[in-house]
Amino acid sequence: MRHFTKLLLNSFFALLTLPLALVFWAGRLLLNQDSLFASLSQVTSLFPGKAGSYLRANTLHWILPKVSIDCYIGFGTLFS
Repeated sequence: MRHFTKLLLNSFFALLTLPLALVFWAGRLLLNQDSLFASLSQVTSLFPGKAGSYLRANTLHWILPKVSIDCYIGFGTLFS
């Protein structure tokens, strides 16, 4: 049951974050990819809690396919 619930949540957040991925894919043709990545990361960092973690993980999974969908990216996580 837990696996099914996580699958449902990930599917919901994948659909929810699809517009962000489309903005990234379209924007990288016109803008600097690094600054666009930073901007989208900052937007998704505004949402705390479990919902925010699912939002960040799914957004990064769209943008960086090697990021696992099962990862946890907590509030205030810093990538360097």
